[in-house]
Amino acid sequence: MIVKDIDAYRCESKQEQAGYAAEKRLAWYLAQYFGDEPRLLILNDLRVVAPDGDFCQVDHLLIHQYGLIIVESKSVSGKIQVNEQGEWKRWYFDAAAKKDKSFGIQSPIKQGQMQARRLRRLMLSNAAENTRSAIEKMHIDVLVAISDGGEFLTRERERYQEVCKADQIDERIGELVKLRAQYHGEGDFVLSEQNKTRLAQWLAARHQPRPPSEQADSPEAEPATIAAPAVVASPAVVQSSAEPKQEPRPEPKPKAEAATTCAYRPKDQAFVHKLLGVEPRQYLSNCRHCASDKLEIRYGKFGYYFFCLACEKNSKIDAMCPDCGQYLKIRKNGSAFSGECAKCKQIRMVHYNE
Repeated sequence: MIVKDIDAYRCESKQEQAGYAAEKRLAWYLAQYFGDEPRLLILNDLRVVAPDGDFCQVDHLLIHQYGLIIVESKSVSGKIQVNEQGEWKRWYFDAAAKKDKSFGIQSPIKQGQMQARRLRRLMLSNAAENTRSAIEKMHIDVLVAISDGGEFLTRERERYQEVCKADQIDERIGELVKLRAQYHGEGDFVLSEQNKTRLAQWLAARHQPRPPSEQADSPEAEPATIAAPAVVASPAVVQSSAEPKQEPRPEPKPKAEAATTCAYRPKDQAFVHKLLGVEPRQYLSNCRHCASDKLEIRYGKFGYYFFCLACEKNSKIDAMCPDCGQYLKIRKNGSAFSGECAKCKQIRMVHYNE
């Protein structure tokens, strides 16, 4: 459900126009995919200023039952690259030199994480004492969406699972919300429908558009203005952004039942580990009888155990804490099984029933 659409403002340069078009395009995708999903509240182009002058500026903010998602939209007409040192650069074609050139840019992932910290500080500065603990525990995840025509280059793709094409953002969001739900344990943070609505209203009401000085006409080029619906201070549905004329409409995808119904894909375990802060599996899952790794965890009279799909025999789960040596208590979240150390208070990934 769209709570706030992107503001209309005048761009002074081609770079600003391209960046604004990318934000506009992603806002349109979000409206197409989640515009009628009441359990996912979306605020586009959000700028909240603190009393001390510091401000949080988020391209797209999504509020769901298990926390928040910040989406950074990046205009990429050519290629964007990350090297082995984690340094980001943008490639472009220099017509005068007739060759490709590059220049360094700030990591959009780091940008999103910085805005997440600012957003949390802003919420804490206005929070009542009895809600501070909930805000401190709130998950704020970051995704980066690059233009459909752009190309993301890296030799360590699993290290940058937060990055995707704009037209794939619905899959990443659905996947992330699903993962948060699967890894949600008893006593963990959760937003009720009423509190989701209150938070969305609070943020929308405190939005401050960019100052007029940042929207002045450019003497070098005629600025472009793209109309957008005004800010609303309640989670009522806003009309979806008009489809940009310069880009084709994406192929329709099957309508999801809800934002939390996207199936988890085992091949994306790196995505689970990095976004949810869960350490990679450290325990060998092989049958004691035939050494097969085709196992699934089941529950019986004496607790959880491994069942071998190859020889159909049972094996004990020897999941021990690598720090203190104590056995881990197995916890089930959907098809995912984690182990919790009662002494170290650490939770580690043990197995996933595929």
